[in-house]
Amino acid sequence: MSFETRVLVNGAWVTRTVDLQTVLDLDREASPRTRPQLPLPNGDPPNMGILTKTLVRSPVVLWIIPARIRHEDKNDVLFIGERFVQIRELHFDGHLRDIAIKTDFGSPIRHARVFGTHRKPTTRGLDAIIKKEPETGSETVNGTQPWTRNQRGKAGSDPPTVPPQILVLTLESADIVFLFAYHTVGPNSRVEFFTCQRSLPRGRSFLEKLGEIIAVDPKSRALAVAACEGTFTLYSLQSMEEVRNKVERNGELDARGFDPIKEERHFLVEGIILKMEFLYPAPDDEQHVILLLVISR
Repeated sequence: MSFETRVLVNGAWVTRTVDLQTVLDLDREASPRTRPQLPLPNGDPPNMGILTKTLVRSPVVLWIIPARIRHEDKNDVLFIGERFVQIRELHFDGHLRDIAIKTDFGSPIRHARVFGTHRKPTTRGLDAIIKKEPETGSETVNGTQPWTRNQRGKAGSDPPTVPPQILVLTLESADIVFLFAYHTVGPNSRVEFFTCQRSLPRGRSFLEKLGEIIAVDPKSRALAVAACEGTFTLYSLQSMEEVRNKVERNGELDARGFDPIKEERHFLVEGIILKMEFLYPAPDDEQHVILLLVISR
């Protein structure tokens, strides 16, 4: 096997063809003291460089997750990209309306999952899930009444509360972020984001950097965060009722009490982690969580 390389001869760069074995032999024979040093460039450095961050945010969506991180009566869909989380509300006509977007994470998003209280399935069909209540005196569109939200949870009418579900993100900066949204109280109500950020254990290399994979227990009792290889962390989560009791204070949200994690444990594994998911325990088993890892050694 041979390849072309450029070498410095008498102050000029020339192209020569060498084989791989010759390069390996020269590398083993040459000591750090005898290896030739390349000449350093003279003069001022050039006014150019490598752009490591694009000037315009990428619109590419990496995950689309239905989640109720704003209110239990809101049919929201989360569009998550490399550096943004966008909330869109699903309406009865099947269209999505933009609600809010968050872009100030300061680091690219590696993975995203949702945990919390899931909506219980119903056997009465779609009409039991989406309630159609046209407002009195509302205008018709193409001969039909527009779909309106239930008065419960109307923006700005109720004090902010913790929603049924919480979004969890892992960042390239080795941080984990818990996030939900709420409407401020008042006539000029707007959507605000409520966050909690914690540092993840730092790995010895990029492959051992936590955040590549996230898994959530089906009953939202535990959360697992894994690296590409070598290690993962298991978190015990508070119930949504416990989170509400610590965050909701006299009609306001207290950021000091927002931390869904109760405890954490770190584990080492040998090999590359290909897949990680929680399995469903027995319906009456509230004491055990079952975590499955697929590892390549």
